[in-house]
Amino acid sequence: ARSSRHHLHAELDKLFNHLLQVKHLGLAVHQGQEDNAERLLKLALRRIGADGVGKIVAYNSLGKLYLESGEYPKAVEALEAALERIDQFRDGADPNELAHQKRIALTTLASVYGRSGDRDHAVAIMSRDGGYTLIPELEGDFIAHFVLAGLLSVMGPARVESALAQARRAHALSPMGARRNASEALVRQLSKQLAARGQQTEAPAPRGTPSGGPAA
Repeated sequence: ARSSRHHLHAELDKLFNHLLQVKHLGLAVHQGQEDNAERLLKLALRRIGADGVGKIVAYNSLGKLYLESGEYPKAVEALEAALERIDQFRDGADPNELAHQKRIALTTLASVYGRSGDRDHAVAIMSRDGGYTLIPELEGDFIAHFVLAGLLSVMGPARVESALAQARRAHALSPMGARRNASEALVRQLSKQLAARGQQTEAPAPRGTPSGGPAA
């Protein structure tokens, strides 16, 4: 028991140091470790000052954790807490870091609503024109373009063209590696969907069917 407590404190100190230094949270959550990860993040939240940027990082990380475990109301609560603190922050923080944390909070929140079935709300978080363009805070972010493309791709044939535009934007921004492979696969998939939709639209009416009406 003593060894287990020592290990927990050591892990907490390591996480706490990362948060204080405003680094990306490098907490690997493996199967069966979600409860421990949640406990560590909540302990870190209690130890960090109310105005610390580290608290925003921790709330975002909790939001991601709850998203992956399917606890959507908890995810929304954590991510909205992160956004509230970002909007209230005044002095002493790197504006680039705050902007980065806001992008994380917004895209993760959109993913939460998307997975829970409220895709219209998810798109509205990221776009003010129904998915044609991203809000300024998210424009130029690979993850945001990719998430929006994924949301639009499952919202019906009318959204495929917009989804493809976002997927192409994500692909243009993606570095080599897994992200580029994922965006390239999404572009191919959506291109096929759009081509199939065009073929269906241009298909001639069956023989014996009067133009503009069903067969008798």
